[in-house]
Amino acid sequence: MKRLLNISLSFFLLSFLCLSFLLQSCDVPNQVSHSKRLQPTEAEIQRRLRADYGEILDLAGGQLAQVIQKKIAPSSGKELEHTISLYPISYNSDETLIGCPIEISFLARDFWAGVGYGTCKVWGALWLQVPQYKGRSYRVIFQLKDYNEQLKKVSNEAQRSWLNDKVSFDLNLR
Repeated sequence: MKRLLNISLSFFLLSFLCLSFLLQSCDVPNQVSHSKRLQPTEAEIQRRLRADYGEILDLAGGQLAQVIQKKIAPSSGKELEHTISLYPISYNSDETLIGCPIEISFLARDFWAGVGYGTCKVWGALWLQVPQYKGRSYRVIFQLKDYNEQLKKVSNEAQRSWLNDKVSFDLNLR
């Protein structure tokens, strides 16, 4: 009985050694599966950014347009419009800064300088600084690209200097 147990144990160990040697020679990896996380494509990122931030960018554009109109033409400005382009949305790697091109237009005049009503246009980049924590407000930053001749006629040097500096304010979501 002892001998039979000894032979079976020896056979079992020998089988185990042969099997492990066979598996090692076949290059069977030690891991069962390899996980590969697919990175989203740029089109998928753009689609998600438009879905997540499109409405907020539009709201920020509207408030920015009001701020600029009140500064440039506080009493004569009317017919305020803004246009943002969400194709494509610019963003930094951790998506804390989201941006898009914006065009703002409004009618304005300078009665004292003899400048009649005309359409003022402002072009630039609208940036939205995304808060790190819920409940905090978004920060709106505007970078001026250009403005038209009518805006130059109805504004003074201080107003244009203010526009050339980065205009920024906290977004009112109410």
